[in-house]
Amino acid sequence: MSNKLSKSIILLLLLSLAFITVNHLPSVNSLELAKGKKFIILIDQFHNQTISTSYFMPLLQELNKTVPIRVAELHERITLKHLTGVDLLIIPPKMEGLTYISSETDAMNEYLRYGGSILILGGFNKTVDLSNMDFLLRSLEINDRSIRSRFTFHLEPVEQGEDIVDKGVYLYNELTPFSDKSILDIKLEDQEITDVINTNATELVVQSVAISVKTDKATKIIAPATTYGRDANGYICCYTNSTPVIGAVEAFNKTRVALIGFGEALTNMSSPLGKPWIELGDNLIFFKDLLLWLLKPELYKPQNIIRPTYITWYFIIFAIIITPLTFVLRMHERRKEAEKEEKERQVSISEVLRKVREERKENKQ
Repeated sequence: MSNKLSKSIILLLLLSLAFITVNHLPSVNSLELAKGKKFIILIDQFHNQTISTSYFMPLLQELNKTVPIRVAELHERITLKHLTGVDLLIIPPKMEGLTYISSETDAMNEYLRYGGSILILGGFNKTVDLSNMDFLLRSLEINDRSIRSRFTFHLEPVEQGEDIVDKGVYLYNELTPFSDKSILDIKLEDQEITDVINTNATELVVQSVAISVKTDKATKIIAPATTYGRDANGYICCYTNSTPVIGAVEAFNKTRVALIGFGEALTNMSSPLGKPWIELGDNLIFFKDLLLWLLKPELYKPQNIIRPTYITWYFIIFAIIITPLTFVLRMHERRKEAEKEEKERQVSISEVLRKVREERKENKQ
């Protein structure tokens, strides 16, 4: 077999291997994460929070079925050291007393600047300190603008000096039988929020503090048109025959922010309907998907996972057979080349001897 044929076989082998690795292996999208990756969720429990971490556990356990998570509680002032490695910071609603201060918001700003995510929750409770939550939103900045300049809890401008003393606007549905604790049944079928969060949820059941949205870039969760607002003293003040907002989310490159008016909806705390809030409507589905969106697991997906097809196995078997055959052919060619070189050497020796004999014969004559 010629050297040219041997080279052709080797070329065919290389082309077969290339065909295996490029043309006949499908890409398989996966939620598999980087080896050992666990998403860290830090929940603030230092600032007189009205919701403890244990109330979030049914939601967090459901989330853990989709991506591995580790939950940590914070029981001291927030520093950048606490936020190192954290994928999501949750700020539950808080009572008066311990307040957020500038050193804490400085640490959170640094955390957000490098792609952190934050979930800030309001609450349906007259003791909730929305004034300090408002300070938090005014002090947190993304792209040199505060979160409050984009969206915030709807605080009526009742001021004493520079301090807002109103507790915010609570939403009620005029069609509900619960006069003091109104239930909002929110349909999500045609809302933009379902596309952003990538959720199949269609209905939320909440009570809520209203949210003011000041930018078109934020995506909103909108309450029914029959919803109206009352301030902390019970006076009807706004939103009659309108569509108030109970939540807003926005992405800033890798940084993601969510503001939800009614934090209890994420918990197993009892509702006026006799069931835990997280079990009502599609609350569990939606808020799990919201946390998933905030965690950004897609950043940790492998680009492709290679899986061979039937035709791939054909080329693999072909490669297994042809490889040793190519080796044998190459050895055979080397042996032939050696024999040819030996014959050529013998011819050269014979030619030399012939010339020597001829020279001797001439000399004798």
